[in-house]
Amino acid sequence: MLLMHKVGFGLKPDEDMPKDAIGWALAQLANKAPQVGISRFRTGKQQIEPWPEEFIFDLTTRVKTARQLQRELDKLDDDSGLSSGERRRQEQALRQKFQPHAHDQLTFFHQPVFGEDGVRQRFVQFWMNHFTVGANSNSNDYAGDLFQNVMNRDIDGRFADMAYNVTRHPTMLCYLDNIYNIGETSEKAKNNKKQQVGLNDNLGRELMELHTISPAAGYSEDDIRDAAKILAGWGFLFHKKDGARFDRKNKIKDYGDAFVTYHAEPGGKTVLGKTYPNGKKALRLFIDDLAAMPETAAHISRKLCQHFISDNPTDDDVNAVIAAWQRSDGDLPSVHKAVIERAALDISPKMQWPLTWLFTLSRTSGGNLTYGWDDIGGKDPHEGVFRPRLIMRELGQNIWGRRQPDGFALDGASWATPEHMERRIRMASIMHRFGNPQLDANDMLERIDASAMTRDLVASTSDARNKFIFMACSREMMGSV
Repeated sequence: MLLMHKVGFGLKPDEDMPKDAIGWALAQLANKAPQVGISRFRTGKQQIEPWPEEFIFDLTTRVKTARQLQRELDKLDDDSGLSSGERRRQEQALRQKFQPHAHDQLTFFHQPVFGEDGVRQRFVQFWMNHFTVGANSNSNDYAGDLFQNVMNRDIDGRFADMAYNVTRHPTMLCYLDNIYNIGETSEKAKNNKKQQVGLNDNLGRELMELHTISPAAGYSEDDIRDAAKILAGWGFLFHKKDGARFDRKNKIKDYGDAFVTYHAEPGGKTVLGKTYPNGKKALRLFIDDLAAMPETAAHISRKLCQHFISDNPTDDDVNAVIAAWQRSDGDLPSVHKAVIERAALDISPKMQWPLTWLFTLSRTSGGNLTYGWDDIGGKDPHEGVFRPRLIMRELGQNIWGRRQPDGFALDGASWATPEHMERRIRMASIMHRFGNPQLDANDMLERIDASAMTRDLVASTSDARNKFIFMACSREMMGSV
């Protein structure tokens, strides 16, 4: 049972305990299951089915929708006859109509709970945190595509490919300000008379410090500056109302591969002693080199072990994952397989993230706190507690919130504070009251292989709600055994 909580979201109420836990985990990791959602939740019929096509947005659709929203907001600003209250109401209605992140957040909740690929989703969520993209007004509309269509695809390939595709995705380019990274001797810099333009090294710095080699590689500020030069020209504010004209002028057909030569820094660039050529192809070569460096394998292997195995993974654990990385040239299925195999051997406790804990509680109990896809935009039941964004805020782990590029903490101690424990207690109470769990606390004790201490604690009260809270916040359920 421990492995199923370390690398997955546990077992559904109707699932039998597998005889081969590692095989169970590897099968889920390889399961490219479709996104699923509930329909007609409020009528009491929790029918699980694939998400409707109209709620699955590709990147082109997202850009067109963002531009339409901007046009409608401009019209609203020009309407001088509206009161401030009515203006706010109409703006909120427009954002709800034209912004897809409400669907994205619901998908993020539904797939781990109702899907057949829980282990796969656990690894996707690790990479979502590794390549952190906190929300801002320019990146929010694109984040769902990055998670659903890029990371969920690229975990079947090489790390170098994922790193390249994530780095040039508009979500990352917006979040780390690369859309404002203009070459100092670029054509735009030469011809711009109205405002000062220049390099922005945010993405170049984090690409090296957080996403790949880490400071252990000994890079310099000059290396960071030339990394920014390589990245100059990637990305644009696509939602701007003149975006279509910009696309035509710069021959942009794929928003996940948008390089603006007019903004790029000409000439060669040298990072860590290697020179990269002028133009678009430099980024691919640069990221391939970063991905191949031993510091990248060591840095990310330790993070994987700390997230899935133990706050303080052993050298044997980390070295086994590094070896898998090096043997396979960063093939992620091979790396993830090594993580799963080491997690099966290591019985160290590993306290789960708040959201991981909630998804596991929901999946194993059969309870559910979210509405269905056909209820998006409707009035919130129970004063809004079921909106995913509010649940994430309540738990203190808002994936779509504004956050730092280093992501959420991987160590359990950061989440074992009195404040975070109180948050889990409140959420367990809400799950019992509103989530309609299929299993009660006593049934769940068997599912989580509860210790005698946990069983005694649950037996110490006759109140069903308190029993459920004691079980939900037990060491076994939180992974801290």
